[in-house]
Amino acid sequence: DQYLQKLIALGHRVAVCEQTEDPAEARKRGSKAVVRRDVIRLVTAGTLTEEALLDGRRNNYLAAVARQRGGAEGDAFAVAWVDISTGEFRVAASAAGRLAAALARIEPREVIVPDGLFADADLVPLWRSLTATVTPLSPAFFDGATAADRLAAYFGVATVDGFGSFSRPELVAAAAALAYVEKTQIRERPRLSPLA
Repeated sequence: DQYLQKLIALGHRVAVCEQTEDPAEARKRGSKAVVRRDVIRLVTAGTLTEEALLDGRRNNYLAAVARQRGGAEGDAFAVAWVDISTGEFRVAASAAGRLAAALARIEPREVIVPDGLFADADLVPLWRSLTATVTPLSPAFFDGATAADRLAAYFGVATVDGFGSFSRPELVAAAAALAYVEKTQIRERPRLSPLA
């Protein structure tokens, strides 16, 4: 835990590996056979679950920012945030001018954004000003065509309409946060409250 805390504080992601077979099984393959090991979890600033590393006075949010280009009022943004240690899962729409205030209000430990948004010259100052770790990801995490289906599948429902009415950027941000949680937790499926 001590090393994990230091690495996370420096902005690193940590792969946790464990033995995946009994040493007796490895010996059956020969006296010098190596016991199989595999990555069981990726630990990032926004996906910590170890009580010793969490601050009991604040949530440990992972936030995802999505953008939809164009529109009468310019680009539409949405921020989804999840705390896998408590199960809280929320999403909100935001205008470009209010994005910094929205992130400051949430106080995430990690923010995930699509590569293109991370490199956007207008937003680079925002990413640099955040105290959270900013993680650029492949646009595949932010796929608008599969966002609603990904959310519905995670919660075991036919449609997310029962959770409320969400805009496309809100669904994309929420699905991206969920995809990242699934990628980092590998074998565990955190229990999350329905999207609100």
